[in-house]
Amino acid sequence: MNYKQLKHNIIIIVCSALLLFTTSNVAAQCNIGSNGNDSCCQRKAIPSRITNFKSWEIGLGQRKFLDTYLSQEHYSGLDFTLTAERQHLNKRKSMVWKSEGSIDFATMDNRADNNKTIELMGEYRLLMLHYWQLMKDRLWIAAGGGVSVTLGGAYNMRNQNNPAQLRIAPQLVPNVEIIYALPMRRNDWIVRYNITVPVVGLQFSPKYGQSYYEISQENALKNFSMSTFVNSLSLRHQLTVDIPISKSYLRIGFLGNYRQNKINKLKYHSYENAFIIGYSKSL
Repeated sequence: MNYKQLKHNIIIIVCSALLLFTTSNVAAQCNIGSNGNDSCCQRKAIPSRITNFKSWEIGLGQRKFLDTYLSQEHYSGLDFTLTAERQHLNKRKSMVWKSEGSIDFATMDNRADNNKTIELMGEYRLLMLHYWQLMKDRLWIAAGGGVSVTLGGAYNMRNQNNPAQLRIAPQLVPNVEIIYALPMRRNDWIVRYNITVPVVGLQFSPKYGQSYYEISQENALKNFSMSTFVNSLSLRHQLTVDIPISKSYLRIGFLGNYRQNKINKLKYHSYENAFIIGYSKSL
């Protein structure tokens, strides 16, 4: 990862932190000064179409990949992703549960076009979010967090010594969403921007020069290392537009998923940028 990419990621994280701080202040002002009058943060039930829905998405894009355990070479190629998401209010109607699972697959070639690497990754996130209304029936912001579990691996077609790499990463993840109801002639279009940044967790990784045979002969738990935004600076963000069609929504948008770490003297990054299209429906 070069300096510009690192700087870009840090800026995004800082902006997310500021956004969380701002929403906390807005909520505090609502709690202190709520007197029944109309205001930008007046307590009002959030529309069901904003908090209660399920969606399915498929994506097609490009992935850039490096794993120095497999090869010192950079790879790039086509990326395919499938995502399912569900959100609903809890019983007290004070918080929103969000569960999201994704599977992505990429087949990539090196720069000399004489070797191929494939990567298959699955990720599940369970989050709890609190919503605030900033503009009456137009703009909402949600902030919270939860857990994320990533499982997958990569396979290098021509590497005979260490051809495969396993990835396991349970992590704690804060999450911020901004939702805007874009006024149109008939029905509003729902614009969503979502960002998730892992902050701390565990990461499985072989040691430098260690084979998986050696790992199998020892205690594999020793290969789990602490991961933070310092040695595993990663983020996932998504911008979508839900266009109403009958009683459901057509969803189109962009997905950026950037995984990277530097653990046990091994470097890894997998940068995914994809166009997504899908289907969303209120519960």
